[in-house]
Amino acid sequence: ASSTALTDADCRALAGAEHLGALDAFAANLSAATPEGLHALAGAPWFRNLKRLALDGCELPVVEALCARPAFPRLCALSLSDN
Repeated sequence: ASSTALTDADCRALAGAEHLGALDAFAANLSAATPEGLHALAGAPWFRNLKRLALDGCELPVVEALCARPAFPRLCALSLSDN
């Protein structure tokens, strides 16, 4: 599990990153993020191409925001432990 919690600003910065297109796995602690941060992150083109996603420390509204997103076509493994 990740130890440093991402903030909404961190999520926006990662969402705008131009060189993450080949990323297929992402793990983060979102305990300092809100649904707006999750929406920014999940809106990144690279995010929907992930095969493995692990998010921990999420409050219920952040998990609900993730569940409200369109399906992830390549996702094989999802971990939402410690939420």
